[in-house]
Amino acid sequence: MKLHDTDYVLVNSKTKTPIEGFDVVYGGEESIRDFLYDGIYYEDEVEEIIEKLKVDGIAVIDSVFDYALMSITKLPIDIQLKYIETFSQYKTCDRCCYDITDDENNIMEHYCIDDELYTP
Repeated sequence: MKLHDTDYVLVNSKTKTPIEGFDVVYGGEESIRDFLYDGIYYEDEVEEIIEKLKVDGIAVIDSVFDYALMSITKLPIDIQLKYIETFSQYKTCDRCCYDITDDENNIMEHYCIDDELYTP
């Protein structure tokens, strides 16, 4: 499995440790926009954050709670490996979908970007 520099995670801006579980990744600009628009951010603030992510790979989004969004590829290697281990449980068909498989690698559930569950 390959991690992409356009996938972002919520981290503590000082320690660079993930705040959410290892199964939570924001894939690309649209996911970041959705996440930030659900919060208290205005459009110009969202665009500034996205631009900072593109340039630096990290953007502080809350200095009071020390929250930042960070490119998953900028995380320390040991943390990147935890993400890979978590997502290796899924049989990935592309960056936006995953399958839950049984012990014999048969697809039991398939989740897609539209958040719909498809069963075989």
